[in-house]
Amino acid sequence: MGYLEGIAEPNGGSPPRWLRLEQDALLRGGQGGIWAVSQGAEQPSQSSQPRTSRKIQKTDEGYLQGNMSRKRERQQRIACLGWGSLVREPRQLPIRREWFKDGPFAPVEFCRQSRDGRITLVIEPKAEPVRVLWAHMLPNTLEDAQKALRDREGISDKNWASRIGSWTSGGSPPPDIPELPRWAEERSLDAVIWTALPPKFGDEERPLSAEEVIAYLRALLGTVRDYARQYVERAPRQIDTDYRRQIEAALGWSCRAPYPFEISPAPNALGLPATGPEETS
Repeated sequence: MGYLEGIAEPNGGSPPRWLRLEQDALLRGGQGGIWAVSQGAEQPSQSSQPRTSRKIQKTDEGYLQGNMSRKRERQQRIACLGWGSLVREPRQLPIRREWFKDGPFAPVEFCRQSRDGRITLVIEPKAEPVRVLWAHMLPNTLEDAQKALRDREGISDKNWASRIGSWTSGGSPPPDIPELPRWAEERSLDAVIWTALPPKFGDEERPLSAEEVIAYLRALLGTVRDYARQYVERAPRQIDTDYRRQIEAALGWSCRAPYPFEISPAPNALGLPATGPEETS
């Protein structure tokens, strides 16, 4: 059926203005939808002259469904969990600039040696869970959010799948954060991401004992020691882990937030670069 076919004008005049506008909009949009005109629904009229009732229906439902699907994807609500330097230094991470303190409980601990000499906070399954922080991500697709966190953390493309944790609505609870689905549902979140770097010391991916951590930190000198101390003291106050309490008792490195001064990263005692893949958390 032609676009204007079947449109009856009481006086045999030209098609009504509202119909001409509909035709122009369709031609400009170029969507190729099929329109059927049938009796049944009154259309708005610019004239007081009575017109025959008409109803326009778009039968290209696939196009509408595709648009609705993309709209739902655009509106996806994604959260990022944080517990260490990500909270105070999000850098280029696209989040709304506020970290909430009512995150889920996660087992994090000071047990990863970074390239710049720090001992950083990472998930350690055997650690006592603490309440972490969270923020809304600006990206509205999981893929974009994961890429943004990967870039912030300096994680290489080949390792990112195991280094960026994620959960989506309807999925199974992550083994290390079993309450995550309930927590996310209470906040109307569709997905949650977090940094999933493993414990590491030297070139070995393994957990560290509190004694190893304290002995290592005690032996540091100069700027490397200052930078490692700053990391411990500037970690969010609520990340009150067992190792943190032991470090404070042994070395006197207590929580100081906000920190009174900044220390730039320095090469560590092994002579490795100050920054590198998977080392910025």
